[in-house]
Amino acid sequence: MDKSKELADLFQSKRTYREFSNEEIPIDVIINCIKVGLRAPSGANMQPWTFCIIQDEIIKSRIRVSAEEIEKEFYDNQSLNNWHDDLKHLNIDISKPFLTDAPYLIVIFYHKTNTDNSTTYYASKSTGLATGMIISALHQVGLVSLTYTPHKMKFLKDVLERPDHEVPYLLLAVGHKGDSYDLPKIEKKKIEETVKIY
Repeated sequence: MDKSKELADLFQSKRTYREFSNEEIPIDVIINCIKVGLRAPSGANMQPWTFCIIQDEIIKSRIRVSAEEIEKEFYDNQSLNNWHDDLKHLNIDISKPFLTDAPYLIVIFYHKTNTDNSTTYYASKSTGLATGMIISALHQVGLVSLTYTPHKMKFLKDVLERPDHEVPYLLLAVGHKGDSYDLPKIEKKKIEETVKIY
């Protein structure tokens, strides 16, 4: 009971940060957190995922340029105005400096088939479970992360030259939190609203 309470208390401070400090982080820390995710359950134990760690500044810059082009297209699309309105309270816009400021990006792909073209099962769900475990591990070692899913993500596959059977799932920006970032004022639902005991 005590351990579960400690864990629940630890995660009360879990927040998403959009600004990162330039404090260096050994790559082994990132690899170890990904190792946690690799223990996730997956459909038929096929482990249909690839995790690309990006620390190269040139590649990060290419990702940012492409992402901001996609974001401009997204915000210029008036048919998505409801979506735009739902994002306003988070104070986000076309500019994505975190893509070059964060020490690491982890670009996550799920496999729509195996390398031999055989079927995978629940690939995106399995990859989501692994990703959640990685995010939790990052928090427990004192790092912050930002989940980023641009409106169109094929450019990630192109920039990283990933094979045809891999589909972009999500990008994680990872590092230490920046000192000047003002967290948006948000509330999480109360446990009574989300958990039902039978």
